[in-house]
Amino acid sequence: MDEVKINWHCPGVQGWPPSTTYNNYRPQFSWASSLYKGEATQLTCWHGCRETFTSEVRRCFNPAVRHNWKAKKDIDTRRTRVLVLFKKPDMKSRPSLHKEAETQIKEAVRVLNIIERHMKWPKSKAFRVKDDSKESSCFLLTGSGKWMISPQLVSLYLLIVRLCEYDQHTSAFKKFTAKDFAAIAKSSGYSRTGDFGFYRGCYVKLPLFFDNFDKLFGESTIKDNFLSWGGSTGINDLMSCANKAIPKHHLAMYHPAIIKFRKVVADSKKKKA
Repeated sequence: MDEVKINWHCPGVQGWPPSTTYNNYRPQFSWASSLYKGEATQLTCWHGCRETFTSEVRRCFNPAVRHNWKAKKDIDTRRTRVLVLFKKPDMKSRPSLHKEAETQIKEAVRVLNIIERHMKWPKSKAFRVKDDSKESSCFLLTGSGKWMISPQLVSLYLLIVRLCEYDQHTSAFKKFTAKDFAAIAKSSGYSRTGDFGFYRGCYVKLPLFFDNFDKLFGESTIKDNFLSWGGSTGINDLMSCANKAIPKHHLAMYHPAIIKFRKVVADSKKKKA
C-alpha cells in the first residue's frame, strides 16, 4: 500500500492525533485537502459520527457559520478525501490490530470499487499515512467526487467503511446486484443494532438509489445539496422516508433528495404493479 504524509494542522490542536468530537473504538474520520507531491493537510477534527462529520462540509459552505471555519483550505469536493483513524488502547502492545485495520480498509475499498465499477466512477484507493506512532493506524481514502455530491452519499460511503470491520459479512458482496446487497444483511443475521442495523434499514433500496443517481442529483449542485438541510441528511433518513406517510404541507421540511427518491420508489412500484 502506498504511503502519504499528512500535515496535522487541525486549528487550535497540537500533537498526534488531533482532538476528537468524542472518543470511541470505532474508526474516526477527518476531512483532508487535495494531495500534492504525496502530501495532504488535515482540515477538521476527528468525528466518530458519520452525520456530524458530514456536517463539516455544510459548515465550510454556509456563509452563516463560515466564520467558524478555521482551516486555511476549503474542502475540495471535486474528489473524496477522507482520513480514517483506528486507535485502540492496546494497539501498541498488539501489532495484529494494525493489520486488522489495514484489512478493514482494503475490504472497504473492494466493496466501494464494486459499486464504482457499476456506476462507471473513478475507483476509490487507500493510502497508509506515514506515522511513527504504534498506538494508532491511519489511512487516507481518495475516491470519486460523485460520493461528495450529497450528504446522503457521504453517509453511505462512511457506513461501508465501518461495515467492513466485519469482513466475514461484507465478503458476501461480490457483484452489484440486489442479491449481493441482501447477502451482507443475511450474513449478519439481519442485525438491528449498530452499523448493521443502519444497513438493514437501507440495503433493499440501494440498487434503485444508485440506478437513479442522475434523477436524484443530476440537476443539483454540491453546495445546494449540503445547504438544503431539512433535518434529514443521512442515507438512512433518505431510505426510511421513501415509504413514510408525510403530509404534503410537511414535505418542504425534508431534503430535496428525499422528495425525489420518494417519487422514484413510487414510480418503481407502479411499473411492478
